[in-house]
Order: sequence, then structure tokens, then C-alpha cells
Amino acid sequence: MQVRKIILKNFIKPGVQTYIFDKYQKLVAGKFYDIKQLQVIKNLLAGKWDEESLSFNKYYPNFRKKIPNMDLQIDALIGFTDEELLDFNKLILPICGKIQKSNNWFYTIKCVYPFLFPIVKLTPADHKLDQSFIIGSHYDKFNKPNASKSELLTVVALNAINLIREKYYEYINYEVKAEELAEHKHYLEILHSIFTNQDDFIEKVKQVFNNIDDGDVIRFGDEKEFFLRSKPMVDFINKYELFKTNAYIAENFKSLLAETLFIDVEWVFATKTASNAIEMRKVIWENYGYRCIPTKDIMKLMKFNFQTDRVISKAIKQIEFKDSKSNPILWTNRHRNINFFAKDYTNPGLPKVDLKVDQNLYNVNRRSASIALKKWEKIATNKAIFYYVLMGEILIFNHKNLLKV
Repeated sequence: MQVRKIILKNFIKPGVQTYIFDKYQKLVAGKFYDIKQLQVIKNLLAGKWDEESLSFNKYYPNFRKKIPNMDLQIDALIGFTDEELLDFNKLILPICGKIQKSNNWFYTIKCVYPFLFPIVKLTPADHKLDQSFIIGSHYDKFNKPNASKSELLTVVALNAINLIREKYYEYINYEVKAEELAEHKHYLEILHSIFTNQDDFIEKVKQVFNNIDDGDVIRFGDEKEFFLRSKPMVDFINKYELFKTNAYIAENFKSLLAETLFIDVEWVFATKTASNAIEMRKVIWENYGYRCIPTKDIMKLMKFNFQTDRVISKAIKQIEFKDSKSNPILWTNRHRNINFFAKDYTNPGLPKVDLKVDQNLYNVNRRSASIALKKWEKIATNKAIFYYVLMGEILIFNHKNLLKV
């Protein structure tokens, strides 16, 4: 199997990257940020994506704000030999009942924002009447009847994570006063940790709801206050000092959980299936509802031999991603690297605030920022005056002592 061309969109860094190969599978042209990523891409195309089927967050740019196209996509134009096409038809004939004629196919791995859940698809490039297919069995969790409690909670939590990602970018743009910035940054850190440490968040959700009676969930689950009054949920929220000291942020977080998590729990517990209740399912089936090929079967054919050498021709130039200094789209100063859902989590305190830097990254009220900066400058000036006076006294004291000697 040959790869003719690979196009990346928002893969690790924003923008479009391309790799072009000749018939010997040697890289001959392209426009990309880092040649080292080519091995990662090769692994994903060869089936590694199936190990990351819950989320592609690790391959997603660390966006500071939303841009017009937030989807992550890998497109590869691949070519079957006649023998490989014959093997492909043996595989898909029982699925669609039709021989496919195309030797060339578009092999796509796409995550539709805010859901960083990979949808893998094969689309014919030669014959329009050929059938398109989606690949994988990882979609089943969104439509599985009589699913276990653990499976249901995984899907509900995963759906909430992706919806919270959208809210995170919305909250970044909230206007805050300078004196509230530290708490605002801390809240964003917690939300950011939800989708960067999603496995631990999912386990935390399971832990909370496993301690709430299923029958009570079905009877009272349409009431937001039912969940918020339950001891497991109270203990979970009170674990974070920020929610105990800032009532406004605490209420916002509770409302966020109600919008993204509670709303689905009662339904899926009653129906024992994640179908219809989950927004993610609509993305998959309404937009990509084609015949599905099992992962293991198709991956036996997906054997790629394109070169991933780190030494590239002088004719091929790596490009550099240049972000705006005044209005960056990526985080230059990341949130503190804290997993707020780890078993050994301890309260880290509020993050530091540097208004001269932060007022360009957050929507800080200009008047409050100006007042705060003047106040801090005055404090800094007074400290400096005190320091110089103190040092002067020390020098005079030492000078007198030297004279005595």
C-alpha cells in the first residue's frame, strides 16, 4: 500500500501541514513544522489511533482561544495495488454487498470540535459510486443496549468533558476585575484539567455516582438539586478550596455539571443505553453514518512503508509556527501542571498573577487593572525606598565602625 500525500489540520500545532511522497515512498515535498512528527502520524495511520479512541487530546493544539476551524484532521491519500484491492473487497463485500472499484482512497481521521473523539473513515477517490466506510468498533459505546453502569458513566463523563472544553474557551473571555484574576485563573486550571486528565476525571465521576443509589437517580435525576445535595457530590465539590471560598465560582461549577453531566445521567440510567441522550452520538451518526468495518480486519491491510527519516532533502524546508505576540492563539504561559483529579491531590493555592502579562491573556477590566498596577507600583516603589534607606543606614553604620577601627 502506498501513501501519496498526507494533509494535517490542527495536529499538535494550528494550521495545515503537508507531506508528499513519490512512488518509492520517499518524502519529496511538503510543508510541515517537525519531521519527527511523521513517525507519530505513521503509527496512527497504521492503527495506533485505536489505542487513543477515547480522545485525541494529546495531539490537539493547546489553544488559548477559539479560531474559525477547531477540528483536528489527518487526511491521507492512499493507493491499493490490484491484489490489495481484491483483499479489501473480500473484507467489505459481506458488509455492503457491492464490489468497490477504486484503487485510491482518502483515509481520514477526524475529530469534530469540541469532541476530540476520532472518527475514522475511508472515502473512494476514483469512483464516486463506490461506498464510503467508517472504521472501528469504538462507536458502539454510544449506541450499546443494556450497557453496564461503568460503560454508561464512561460515556456520560466523556460527553461532559467535551462540552466543558467548549465552556472553558467561553470562560476565558469573561471579563474579570484585577483583584479576582487569581481565582479566575485557578477556576480555568480546574476546567482545563478535566480534559487534559480525562481518565482520572472519568474515574472520579464513576466514584461519585457509584455511591448514589440507581433507583434514586431514576426517580429524582431530573432535579439538579438532587445530585448537589447527595453526600458523594458534596464531598467531591468541597475537596476544592476555591469552591469553598468563592460562592459565585462554586455555583457556576455546579451549573456547569448540571448542563453537561447531570442532564444525561438520569436518562441513561433509565434506558440502559447512551443513545439519543449523548450529543457526541449525533456527530458520529448524523455526519458519518456509513457502513462500519471492524478495526482488526481493515488494519491488516493498512501496512505503510513510507520513509520517516529525520534527515530530509535540502529542497524540503520545515516551517516555523509563529504566533501573534499581542494576541496569541496558543498558551505561552501554560496553566500549572496540576492533576486536580489525582488520588493524591492536595490544594495548590492560587496561581500567581502578573498583571502586565495576564491582562494580554485574559479579559481583565482595564480600569481595575490600571488601578491595581498603580497600587502595586506604589508598593514596589515604597519597598525600594525602604530598601535604599535601610542599605544607606547599614553603610553609614559600617563606615562609622570602620572609622573606629
